[in-house]
Amino acid sequence: MIERAVAGGRVGRILEQLNIAGLAVDDVEAHAGDLREEIGAGARDAQVEQILDERAGAVSADVISARPLTDEVKASLEAALRQVSQKKVRLNFKTDETLLGGIVTRIGSTIYDGSVRNQLTRLGEELAG
Repeated sequence: MIERAVAGGRVGRILEQLNIAGLAVDDVEAHAGDLREEIGAGARDAQVEQILDERAGAVSADVISARPLTDEVKASLEAALRQVSQKKVRLNFKTDETLLGGIVTRIGSTIYDGSVRNQLTRLGEELAG
């Protein structure tokens, strides 16, 4: 079983999610140092979250909007993305004023770009010929 403070913390939760039972803490700590050298902390966290989402039958969606979204819009967006992906959706919200308006959503490698900036770019391309 996982021992020490690790058992109740983030590493313990991750190990339980990955079904790694009986792994000694010293083994985890020894390999953790190697892992830190191979990939950065941000990338590691993203990979762990992706593995946990896959095991839970969920996906992560990054939602970028020009302004903060209301709770009603967030709930509506979550329902629409759940229907499209056929999975539970975990939303991560960010704002980017350069979008001018609208929303850009990324699920995995798929991007849904409903931003005003993108619409203006496409309109300019159409007018140019």
